[in-house]
Amino acid sequence: MPCTGIIFVPSNPATTQSSSTVTTLLSNLTNAFACNPLPPWELTHRLCFDTSSLLPAHAPPRRYMHFLNLSRYPGRTFLGCSSRTGATSPPSVITIPSGPQTEDFFQTVTKKMEPLWAYRTAYKVEAGAGFEVTGMWEVRVGELKQGGTGQGPRVKGTVVEVVGLSDDAAAAAEKGVEAWEAMVRQLWDAIGKGVGGMRIMGGGVEGEGPEQEGWWLTLSSQWMTVLQMR
Repeated sequence: MPCTGIIFVPSNPATTQSSSTVTTLLSNLTNAFACNPLPPWELTHRLCFDTSSLLPAHAPPRRYMHFLNLSRYPGRTFLGCSSRTGATSPPSVITIPSGPQTEDFFQTVTKKMEPLWAYRTAYKVEAGAGFEVTGMWEVRVGELKQGGTGQGPRVKGTVVEVVGLSDDAAAAAEKGVEAWEAMVRQLWDAIGKGVGGMRIMGGGVEGEGPEQEGWWLTLSSQWMTVLQMR
């Protein structure tokens, strides 16, 4: 049963791009393992927050609403809403049809429901690359850019999505976060040479594989948690 996790490598504030990090990671990966290329991938994400959090008497945490699209799952928009139980609690996620129906709902939230929700920012990954390490991992790497509400694109860092395909990876994830992160760090020791500090964000086991609904919801929830915290 596959398991997933996301690694975030923040950009250096003194630089304007993290493309060198992407290149380094992909070069290290293909030099360390026998790899098969995966299709290019993209991500778009729009984040809204509840306006009640702006009131002086508001008690944290703030609630967020997410609109997430992953190119691997065309035709779907992942719609998530966080709870007030904690900033790091996974959001509840459903899927809605992408395209006009998503845009209509986004306009409803940000215009007609403006007293309740406000648009905060947007994130995107364009022309991401990835490889399959046969029988072990799928690794997707991309440059994360931020832009929205009049902002120009700004590089926030590099994101790495890892999918453990082996029985050992699934067993580690089922043992708990520490065992799963230890296995991901072993992978990072091979591909992260020459790259700055990183953070492992989440890990989970759901469904029987990438085409199962439980898988979609786990993966999308992880992405939302990572992007909410940026």
